[in-house]
Amino acid sequence: MIIHFFRRTFLILFLFLLYILRGNVVIPNQPNPWRHDPTTEDARCAAYPDPGNIAVAVKTSAAYASLEQLNRIANIFHCLSPDRLLFLSDLDQTVGPYTLHNVLSQASPTLLNWHHDFSFYRKQERYAKRGLNVRDMNSKTPVLSPETSEAKEQELKILDKYKFLHMVEKAWELQPDMDWYVFADPSAYYFWPNLVRWLREIDPAQARFFGKASRIASSELDIANEQSGFVMSGAAVKLLVSKGTRVTKSWDKKVAQMENGQHVLATALHSEISLKLTDAWPLLIGETLGRIPFKQEIWCEPVVGLADVPSNLVLRLLNLEQSMLVDSKDAIFTYKHLFNELSTKMSVTTPYTFPDSPTSYLYRRMWDNIADSTQYEGENIDWKDPKMLADPNHFIHSLEDPNKTPSSCAKACDAFVQCTQFSYLEYEAKVIQSGRVLRSGGVCYLSTIFRFGVGRGINVWDDDGGDGRNPAGSVANTQLFFSAWNRQKWVDYSNGLRCH
Repeated sequence: MIIHFFRRTFLILFLFLLYILRGNVVIPNQPNPWRHDPTTEDARCAAYPDPGNIAVAVKTSAAYASLEQLNRIANIFHCLSPDRLLFLSDLDQTVGPYTLHNVLSQASPTLLNWHHDFSFYRKQERYAKRGLNVRDMNSKTPVLSPETSEAKEQELKILDKYKFLHMVEKAWELQPDMDWYVFADPSAYYFWPNLVRWLREIDPAQARFFGKASRIASSELDIANEQSGFVMSGAAVKLLVSKGTRVTKSWDKKVAQMENGQHVLATALHSEISLKLTDAWPLLIGETLGRIPFKQEIWCEPVVGLADVPSNLVLRLLNLEQSMLVDSKDAIFTYKHLFNELSTKMSVTTPYTFPDSPTSYLYRRMWDNIADSTQYEGENIDWKDPKMLADPNHFIHSLEDPNKTPSSCAKACDAFVQCTQFSYLEYEAKVIQSGRVLRSGGVCYLSTIFRFGVGRGINVWDDDGGDGRNPAGSVANTQLFFSAWNRQKWVDYSNGLRCH
């Protein structure tokens, strides 16, 4: 009995140690466990098999590349032949079954060895040569490294500017003569069927450059939003790389003075081959999920790329795509489907009825549903509009000041027929030592568009009075956001929109 006990104990310990070893050593060097035969096990790939003319280049970095990150994006694109899924980074590495290509290796020796923008690059090269894990550079404590995490982030951001043009050159070098080059962000989600369907409709023999258009003060050109990636036709890439010498040779000298990598890319494409960005919104959505404006104009539009998608939602979207295509190979994932899927998580938001308001709201504290946005015409209800206030018969005069409390803000939303949601910013300035409140109040924002919103923790900072009259550390200013959505209008809105 005792011998049997020790044998069983030894076996358990052995299996536990084996699990640890496989979890940390063996598994990263095994084939991707998510990869399977797409033609027999994946409805997406059965309905939209790899057309053979698309290369996907994923921009990552040695500081952040992990097996989890790479598995995730490989799973999203597993209908694509693995040799055309490229991982482009700032260090040559092997992470599990994935090869990461250093796109900056072709930069000039002067930049690589001496330029201050490449200081982080040189540090990680030294780390790698010593056999150390480069990702540890980001997790060092101040005891081990004098640099703050903010300083490292800034170094990585500067280094990232140099990658974009080099990525285009490397993608062509690794997979020449493709019809399409999709430059993907690893934190995004891409709907493979919609991507294939979209690119089928466009002539790749024409020079094309697609992305979610955005603007920066230092450029008159539209630049692509980085979080959702960008797409170039083979003709555009070929034009850029077939100019005799590497375009990066001359453009690397200009990067230091430019704002970001997308700025570099847009400027270079316009200068070198007279190509401007074509706005692909809403196919490629630059907004994070909580900021997407669910409007009639996009409700029935297909979604190709979403920005900054958490991993748990990636799995849900994959499953939803699968089930839709099992039901019908002609199914198209639209913003309607995205709205409905995101709505399932609104159950964590508390149903609430404000005092003296007949309306049932979904209510969330420390949350901002972006009701103050003025991005689109008519989305923000300006209840302080002078024309409205000038009308003595307008109902606004019978309302309690909407800025007074969240409850008064809710009643204002009730009064405006087009109001679907509101947010309320509560603020307070208090003397820290005595607790005396110097001022307090709130701001009410009303909106006609549904947005899911983003988390906003309590914001506290030193209040110097605006002119330094308060000594440092003497007065604390606090801000807190509340958000609410009209429950019935939420249901009516989503049920009332139709796709034909």
